[in-house]
Amino acid sequence: MRPVCVPCKRTMRPEQNGFTVVTMTDDPLKPYQIWHGDKWKCPGCAAEMVTGFGKGPIAQSYQGDFQDELSFYSPLEITDS
Repeated sequence: MRPVCVPCKRTMRPEQNGFTVVTMTDDPLKPYQIWHGDKWKCPGCAAEMVTGFGKGPIAQSYQGDFQDELSFYSPLEITDS
């Protein structure tokens, strides 16, 4: 089932598959995990969301190639709280 925009009451449309999201630690603020999900967009109000993540991250900060993975993508960064 497609995501629904609550204010517009319209189904969202897929905007981009494999959209990169980086979760951040908050003390100190630094990249922690890299995830891929699907970005959806509302055709009415242009609200966007990312959903459909896999079972686990594609890279984590303790892995040796993590910085290379980070530099390869243009991620959306989010801070976990």
